[in-house]
Amino acid sequence: MARPKEMKAEFVAATAAQLARRLGFVRADVGIWQGARGLPRARLCVAGNVGRSLNPPGCCRSRLSRLMCSASSGMDEGSELGEDISARQVSAGRREGTEASRAPSNTQSRSMNQVVRARHILLETREMAEACQSQLVTQPELFSSLAKTMSKCPSGPAKGGDLGWVRRGEMVAPVNDALFDTSHPDNTPLVLESSFGWHVLEVQQRRAAPGAISAQEFLERFEIDELRESMQLIDVRERHELDYAKLPHFTLLPMSEYERWADSVESGRLFHKNTETIVMCHHGVRSAQIAAYLTQVGFTDVRNLVGGIDAIAQVSVVYTDRY
Repeated sequence: MARPKEMKAEFVAATAAQLARRLGFVRADVGIWQGARGLPRARLCVAGNVGRSLNPPGCCRSRLSRLMCSASSGMDEGSELGEDISARQVSAGRREGTEASRAPSNTQSRSMNQVVRARHILLETREMAEACQSQLVTQPELFSSLAKTMSKCPSGPAKGGDLGWVRRGEMVAPVNDALFDTSHPDNTPLVLESSFGWHVLEVQQRRAAPGAISAQEFLERFEIDELRESMQLIDVRERHELDYAKLPHFTLLPMSEYERWADSVESGRLFHKNTETIVMCHHGVRSAQIAAYLTQVGFTDVRNLVGGIDAIAQVSVVYTDRY
């Protein structure tokens, strides 16, 4: 049987590979190798991208590389895995994926804890952008076709300008500021300039980003029946990880089995979308990804268990198993 550290490396790499394939990368290869002091390292290499546009270099920061960096920050003390995890787009040298950064703590303003869905058209001059904006004010249904024919950003011809769901800080400063400025009405095109050119930008939807809950706060609520029953508890670890450590009352939704359970989750058949939902994994990395996914499909109150079940074992006198 593989040692726990080797298993952890495999889980991190396999998770990132699955996300890369869902994003349309032609190849997503994972491998485990021995690093310094004989400790296992995980490496993911991706190549090519089909069906998902890439923004101009720097226009949108690399999401897949940020995922892997976040995996490192999400590991517990003494972990060696995230330090050498890397993601390369071999063919073009540009990388993109799904962020797994921790959500802000509950002490931060809810207004800061938000994701938006947006689209844009990137043009060369202000005159072109303002002309495009004027046309969209009277004919908003033309946004996608104008993006496909006029935009300099690859998201134009590939996806009609769709940028997908964006978290604060993922875009260059002028675009980021406009996306999260609620003084400008949604579904109304806005013209702005960045270092890449002139943007006709439109915010289509806003949703609360997932929050976070500490192991201590979670246990205080988990141990009181009435409070525990008010929460939906989801464990996104793999099935064999339950042999090492588990908590009762959690519904197991292995991240690797996304295709099996996604429809019932997204439709609301499996969980209520307006009920507080706590997501847990081993160290809080995979659960952060699934928490972000749940908010994108309409869940309104999602919290990631920071540090995962390993953090629970460090503060609990009952659930002490670690791996």
